[in-house]
Amino acid sequence: MSNLLDIVEIGFMLYLTFEFVRQVRTTHNRRLFRVTFGIGWKKLLAYGLLNLPVLVIVLGTGWILMDWKGFALPKIGPFFSFSWLQLLATPDHPTAGGNLAVAGVTKIPILGLGFLVLLFLNLPRLARYEEDAFRRGTKNWLDGAWRSLKFGLVHCLVGVPIGFGLALGLGGMWFTYHYFRGGVRRSTTVHALYNATLLSALAGYLVYLTVRP
Repeated sequence: MSNLLDIVEIGFMLYLTFEFVRQVRTTHNRRLFRVTFGIGWKKLLAYGLLNLPVLVIVLGTGWILMDWKGFALPKIGPFFSFSWLQLLATPDHPTAGGNLAVAGVTKIPILGLGFLVLLFLNLPRLARYEEDAFRRGTKNWLDGAWRSLKFGLVHCLVGVPIGFGLALGLGGMWFTYHYFRGGVRRSTTVHALYNATLLSALAGYLVYLTVRP
């Protein structure tokens, strides 16, 4: 760890590792895991496949906003590509921002894979927390849009660039649709599968880093 950014990333991952280990064996976490993923493989497959185009739209929108130079602020530069993690960066260790929850996994890929396993086992609990906070009690689509915007932007607190925070609001609208169709239980399942897809892609990248010559 050669700079403050590395220290923050590794330190936050170590904190989350401790929390995930502490929570993974609790009755609450195990019950949520069974309830969230215990809906049958056909529904899990259907929700997983339906999540894929949403993920493409969210990621594509995020990249488009990140590359848009039409809106900038003094001393910050392009507004939508800004992340507060850039304040910790140096010329030798630049960053475009990212999610602190997984930013440290590439430092030591083999340990990062173990962290992702712990994160996966905690996904339903984390998804349920966000669904309770941002979806429960949603009255209509206008209310859902406002809640989804807040849902996306709150990710900026862990270093996600503003453009991607806004794009994540589109994912929030997708979860809102499922909330209207089946309540918090259904939106939590879709949300957890959505995150599991991202984790699978990241895990594949870590495997590549581990086995490459």
